[in-house]
Amino acid sequence: MTLQYRRPRYSQRDSGEQERDCRSILSYSAKHADYLRCNTHKDNAPMRRVVESFGFRECGTITVANGTERIAYDWIKDGSTGAAAN
Repeated sequence: MTLQYRRPRYSQRDSGEQERDCRSILSYSAKHADYLRCNTHKDNAPMRRVVESFGFRECGTITVANGTERIAYDWIKDGSTGAAAN
């Protein structure tokens, strides 16, 4: 199953709301999938902080269609506890 979501753009003052939305999306996705992946710009510290705190691991660098580089992350559900594998 492939879940794709493009988050809405937020202004800088909505950073708390943005983080809550991101965590909510990750939690929902983790309930419905055993493996998740995402990518973000290397300078997007808030997003990187959220995915790393959720249990995503940095797994490399990718180049997207427009030629820009992104940091790739993945998350694998631990079968015994349902939590992220470490």
